[in-house]
Amino acid sequence: MDAGPVALSTINLRVGMLLTHAPSNPKVILENRRMVAEKLAALWDTGLEVQMAWLDTLSGGHTPWWTTSLRILEPLLKRAIDNSKRLSSES
Repeated sequence: MDAGPVALSTINLRVGMLLTHAPSNPKVILENRRMVAEKLAALWDTGLEVQMAWLDTLSGGHTPWWTTSLRILEPLLKRAIDNSKRLSSES
């Protein structure tokens, strides 16, 4: 799970979109709304994973930290991959 290249690709695609379209363009406004909604959903999912990890620890569970870390980062990586795919298909 390597989020670095995916995040850089998404940033490059967004910069390209912002350079070729006016900020008031409906396509840009819709994309910004979509990205904010997806980011909020990913942060919500990440928060739930953190809470589940804490509850597991408090109830005596022994999940390794690397497993917990991967589960916590998974929603953010999924969002980055989805954004990258969507932006590359629109350009």
